[in-house]
Amino acid sequence: MGFWSNLFKGEMKDQSKTHLTEPSVQEAILEPKISYEDIPGSLDLGWYWSETKDEFQMAKIAQKDRATHLYIIGATGTGKTKFLEFLIQQDIEKGNGFGVIDPHGDLIEDIKGLLTL
Repeated sequence: MGFWSNLFKGEMKDQSKTHLTEPSVQEAILEPKISYEDIPGSLDLGWYWSETKDEFQMAKIAQKDRATHLYIIGATGTGKTKFLEFLIQQDIEKGNGFGVIDPHGDLIEDIKGLLTL
């Protein structure tokens, strides 16, 4: 007998008919509901899961509120720089000015590709 025959001793099952979870749960995992509303004068912050509406929604902040102060706090490797890059990309697309103080230089290198001179 071959390797696979010895391994399964002729008891291989048709895996195409077995489900690990109910089909409705699989569909929800593969194709989650997403809700996006374009609100003028707002800035997208990122996606969050709304348990009350059972869908992903875009978290937003009013542009005027961002002009006051915004703190981004997190441990190393949690996405702070990528989050800032996401905000800067929106500023570039909307034609808003921005300034960056980047002592490490990582963010500047990442956003150079977004700028067209």
